Amino acid sequence: MSKHIFLYTHDRGVGGVAQNHHLIMRTLVRLGYQVTSVQPPAYDDRIISLQKQLGIRHIWAEPKAKFKSWSLGFDVECWQPTLTNYSENPDLIICNNVHPFATFVVKQIAIQLGIPYIVIENLVVPELALQFAEYLDELSHHYTQAKSVIAVSYENLSLLHKLFKLPENKGKVIYYGRPSEYFTPCDFNVRDRLRQSLNIPTDAVVCFTAARIELRKGYQYQLEAIKQLMLNPVWPQLYFVWAGGGIFEPQLEKELQQAVEQLGITDKVIFLGNRSDVLDWLNAADIYVFPSQLEGMPLCVMEAMAKGLPIIATAVSGIPEELGNTGKLLPDPNIDSQATVRELVTTIQDWVMSPQLRHDLGQDCKQRAEKMFREEQSMKKLVEVIEKTFMLSEGASHEYYN
Repeated sequence: MSKHIFLYTHDRGVGGVAQNHHLIMRTLVRLGYQVTSVQPPAYDDRIISLQKQLGIRHIWAEPKAKFKSWSLGFDVECWQPTLTNYSENPDLIICNNVHPFATFVVKQIAIQLGIPYIVIENLVVPELALQFAEYLDELSHHYTQAKSVIAVSYENLSLLHKLFKLPENKGKVIYYGRPSEYFTPCDFNVRDRLRQSLNIPTDAVVCFTAARIELRKGYQYQLEAIKQLMLNPVWPQLYFVWAGGGIFEPQLEKELQQAVEQLGITDKVIFLGNRSDVLDWLNAADIYVFPSQLEGMPLCVMEAMAKGLPIIATAVSGIPEELGNTGKLLPDPNIDSQATVRELVTTIQDWVMSPQLRHDLGQDCKQRAEKMFREEQSMKKLVEVIEKTFMLSEGASHEYYN
C-alpha cells in the first residue's frame, strides 16, 4: 500500500498558500501517494472538485479560535484539529502554515504519536512572536522535532531564527514555482479582447494588480499615487486594473470604490473583483504594481515576472529575493509610506514614457523567473525532502533532515 500523507492548511482557497497546497497535493498524487487535505471549507469549489477527481480526500475543519493580527489588520483563524479523531494515522504530516502557530496542536499530537512531520512556513509575521511569546519555547521544540522546516524565502527563514526560536542548524529555503502556462508569450488576441471589454485603448498603458483587497496589499498607496498622476501629463495614457475582492476586508474595498467614484475616474481605475482568469489579464497588462506591506513570497509577483511584465513592488519580506536586480523596488511603506508613493509616481511616469525600458525590464524579470521559479524545480526539491524523510523513518534513524 502506498504511503499516506496528511497536509494541513488554514488557507480557504483564496491565497498563495492554497495554490501551493494544490500544487503539492497534485504532485504527490502523481507520484503514487495517498493524499488527504485537512482544511477549513474552501470559498471556491472548483479547485476542490478538481482535487477530488485526482483522488485527494478532504477533512473539513472549522476554526476553533481567532486572534487579531495588528499588521494583517484582520482576524487570523487558529483551528486545531486533532489526529485522534481519525481512524488511522498517516505516514507523514505536512503542516503547510499560514503563520508559525497555525498547526501548533497538530504538531504536539504528531510528536506524541510518533508521526513524522514537515513544516512549511509560508508567511512569517514578526508581531506574532510578541503576541505568543509564552509559546515560543514549545514552538522551538516543535521545530526541533520536525523532520524538516522549510521557508519560502531567506528573509522569512531569518525571521524564524531570530524571533521564533527555530534552531540555527535547522531550516532550508524552497522557493515557490509556477506552472508552465505562466511562461508563455503574450497572447495579443486575448490582450485585445480584454481591453475592448473595458474600453481601454490599444495604446494605453495598463497598470495591473492581482491581489485580495486588503490594507496590507497596499491599494491605498496606489490610490494616493493615482491622485498625483491625475495631474501628470502621462495621465491620459494610464489605466489601472485591479483583480481581487475584499473577501476579508469588504469595507476597504467599498471605501476604495467610493474614492474612485468621487474622483470621477471609474473608467480609468477598474475593479474586476475576484477572478479565475488572472493569467489572461496578465496578457492585457503593461506594468505590474504591488506596493504591499507584508508578504512571504508573493506568487502574483512571480507570475507577472514569468509573463514578462516589468514589476514595481515594495522592498518587503521576500520580494527583493524575487526581483533581484530586475524591476523596481519601492521603499518599505512600513517605514516611509510617503516615499513609497513618491517613488511609485515617479517610476510609473518614467515607464509610461519609455516603452523600450518597460520591454527590457520585463524581459529581465522573465529571465529571472525562468531560472528560479519553475514549478518543476520547486516540486523536485520538496519531493526530495519528503523521500528523505521516509528513508530516515524507515531506517529507524533519529536524525532529522534539515
